[in-house]
This record gives sequence, C-alpha cells and structure tokens, in this order.
Amino acid sequence: MFKKTILVILITLFAVAAFADDVVEVMGNIVVSKTYAYQEPSFKSKAMALLGKNSKVLIIGEEGEWLKVRLYNKSSAYVYAKYVAYKHENIRLKESATKVLIDIKNLLDQFNDTVQSSWFAEKQKIMPMLSFHSGKNPDDIYLLYSAVNIKGEPVPSLKENLLQKDMVKLIELIYMKMIVLPDPRYKITILVPDFVSGSYKGRTDNYAALTLDKNFANIDEIKTGTGSIWDYIRSAKRPDEIFAGYPH
Repeated sequence: MFKKTILVILITLFAVAAFADDVVEVMGNIVVSKTYAYQEPSFKSKAMALLGKNSKVLIIGEEGEWLKVRLYNKSSAYVYAKYVAYKHENIRLKESATKVLIDIKNLLDQFNDTVQSSWFAEKQKIMPMLSFHSGKNPDDIYLLYSAVNIKGEPVPSLKENLLQKDMVKLIELIYMKMIVLPDPRYKITILVPDFVSGSYKGRTDNYAALTLDKNFANIDEIKTGTGSIWDYIRSAKRPDEIFAGYPH
C-alpha cells in the first residue's frame, strides 16, 4: 500500500514537472537585416517565420548556439543566438532560477515527509532520505543520500533500499525542473555521509555524479515523455545501481 502511495505521488509530481510551461521569458531584438526562425535548431531545418531587423522575439530557452523562441502564433521555433540581442541578467531569469531551486527543495521535502510518516518507516526502522545539501544555482546542485533512523539521524546500514526505483524517479523529476532554464549543462552530485565509528559528523563522500548536456540531449523528447532522460544522463553508475543499497 505504501509503495502504491509513493508511486501515485511521484506520478502526480512527474505530470506537473513534465508538462509545465518554460518559465524563462526574456525579450530579445533581431540585430541582423533579416533571418529565419527555424523548426529545429539548425539552418537546414524548415523555416517557420522571416524576422527583420529589430523584430522582437520572446526567448523561452537555449540549446547550444540557438535560442528557443515563441512566435506570434504561440508556436515555438529556433533563432541563431548571435542574431539576437538580449540581456542575460534579466530579472525574470533570476526569479526563475530561484523558483526552480525552491521547487527542487519542495520535491525532496515532500518525498522525505511521505516516507518518514509512513508505516514503512515504523516497520523498517531505517529508511532512505534524499535531501538538498548545497547549490546556489539549479544547474549544479548537491544532494545528500542517507539512511536515517526514526529520529531522522543518518546511520550506516547494509540493508537493501526498497525504495530505489522511486528515488531514481525522484531524480528524473528534479531534472525536469532543471531543464526549463537556459543552461547548457545540468549536474547533480550525490553525496553520502562519511561515518566515523558509526557516527556522522557532517563530513561527506562523493557517491555519484550525474550530468545532462543540452547539446547532446533531445529536450523536447524528454519533456513529452517519448524518450528516457537516462538515455542522455552521463554517470559512472547505472540507474539500477543508484540508491540500490544504503550508505555505510
């Protein structure tokens, strides 16, 4: 029953993360005499619209050397970034980055609260926790993976993590929040407690580094759920290895 509850929560959160509109909106001006907005980020792609000098474009994302824009008919297209002038420090961008960090922390809190308040925690006595450790920007964050007792204290354990698949899904949700921002790369570093004589004194060890590079990923495929985000994440650990056992 608990596993079903966790699954329902994650499916709901996944739907919200996957189909939310891009939150980055920056107005730019075309600086060349004319250019086209293309269906894909390539000059060989189908031209969607002709844009003259000083034409306004609403930037909603960035993919390598291309900007994703929303056209007058609300369809999206791509314009070569060097042909557009816009302010990177636009206040909306800063607000969006802050919002994404808050959303990620809320995702983690909701998962941990659900696990710790369940009969699963009461029965197992030791349960998994994934918490926000550090990171000022949502393109490079550090998470702490630990096994905790009923008091929420990290403890070493040789047990198998029965919620491994759910936590891998949680990483997917976090990435869905991150990729709405126009950063070229998104990195999640997972840390584990460094136990000294069975006690956690605040020091950590590296556990896994996950990197998603926009230049090598089909973001639209990820957002629509037609492809697996793990096809594009670079990591020394496979998805079925991450969170498989508790830190010890």
